[in-house]
This record gives sequence, C-alpha cells and structure tokens, in this order.
Amino acid sequence: MNVTSVRGGIHNKDVLLAAFASLPEIAYRIDQVYADKAGISRDADAYAIKLIEEIGEIYHAYLQLTGRRQKDEQDDGFIRRNLANQVSDALMVLMMFAYSTGADVQDALKRKWLKFLPEIALNPDPSLQNSYE
Repeated sequence: MNVTSVRGGIHNKDVLLAAFASLPEIAYRIDQVYADKAGISRDADAYAIKLIEEIGEIYHAYLQLTGRRQKDEQDDGFIRRNLANQVSDALMVLMMFAYSTGADVQDALKRKWLKFLPEIALNPDPSLQNSYE
C-alpha cells in the first residue's frame, strides 16, 4: 500500500467509517465458522478472556523485537511478522467482542477519534510520507 492510496480517504470521515462499519460483524461471523468446525461456542466472556491472551502475545513479541526478551533464534523479520499477526488477532478478537456485546464502535470512533481529522489535514506528518511504500 502506498501513501497516495491511503491518503485517498485518510481525511474523509465517511470513507473511514464505511471501511470500518462491517468489521465487527465480519470478525464475529468468521469466528462462528471456526467455532462450528471446532465444536465450541463463544460469548462475550470468552472474547474478553481471549483478548487478554492476545494482548499478552503482542507484548511478548514486542519485547522480543526490542531485545528485552529472548528471541529464540528467530530473526527480526520473523518477529515483526509475528507482532503483526498478534496485532491482527487482537484487533479481530476485539471486533468479535464488540459485535457480541452490541457496542457501536462506528459511533464511538466518530465521537472520540475522527473529530481530529481536520487537525491531521492541517498538520500532515512529514515522517509518514514514505512509510507505506
């Protein structure tokens, strides 16, 4: 992904909300397929516990990446991929939790975070110019 494709919608609240709108339900439905195949059932309590586990795995990978935990003979590329995988897992479990509790994440994003988009447009971060290339 390059900066121009990201910038196409980075300052447009509607584009960002539309991209995010279905994620909680999609994550939940994907997990239901997995749960059905594995013969298990999950609820909000299970997602909350799983989220704590995933955050722990993120922290473990982060400590490895920053040299504060043994790397187990893994190179930095492997550790970075593992960190990205763990962040992805936590994001999806968080979305499953949101969906299972009926949390309106889209509305919360709009109220709490996307109100800062005008400031981003006025004060672009030059260090991000090539970060997605």
